[in-house]
Amino acid sequence: VQLIEARIDPTADVPPPPIALSIGDSPYDRSTLATLGNFSLIIGKAKSKKTFLVTIAMAAASVNKSVLGKFQGHLKREKDVVLFFDTEQGTYHVHRTVKRVCEMIGTNAPENFKAYGLRKHNPAKRLELIAQAIEDEPNLGFVVIDGARDLVTSINDEEQATNLSHLFLKWTEERQVHLMTVLHQNKGDNNARG
Repeated sequence: VQLIEARIDPTADVPPPPIALSIGDSPYDRSTLATLGNFSLIIGKAKSKKTFLVTIAMAAASVNKSVLGKFQGHLKREKDVVLFFDTEQGTYHVHRTVKRVCEMIGTNAPENFKAYGLRKHNPAKRLELIAQAIEDEPNLGFVVIDGARDLVTSINDEEQATNLSHLFLKWTEERQVHLMTVLHQNKGDNNARG
């Protein structure tokens, strides 16, 4: 039965995935950045403004309108909840990121934006908490995990990396959400860490 369900019918009419986030100077000149059912990865060196980019994405996704004149959210009401998980920063810095999102969208406490600081937990507990939040949120549309590397105990453990990749693919497919995650680059080269 599983193989039959996975077969792609070339005669079927398959619509494109709904857009979660786009970028452009006008409604007529936009490029898609994120779609539901998929995931994206942001990589960069330490202090290269990765979290700021993620903040813009979360703000746009939370309000379904233009942020900073370029980033546009497109989530529908039934898929408009945005979850943010920070695995590495302390509470103060996670709070600053959350406040920046609120400032960008012009509200003190958006109902559809939920943020979690998971630094104090071990990798297994972080992953468990993220999975629980993803499964428990009925109107979920956009998920950000800032620090995917912190969900495994060893960046060189192929089994852990494969299991984590499987979860990302499973969540995006089954929940039809967009998952944005962040990885650091190595100090000595441009390869992602992990």
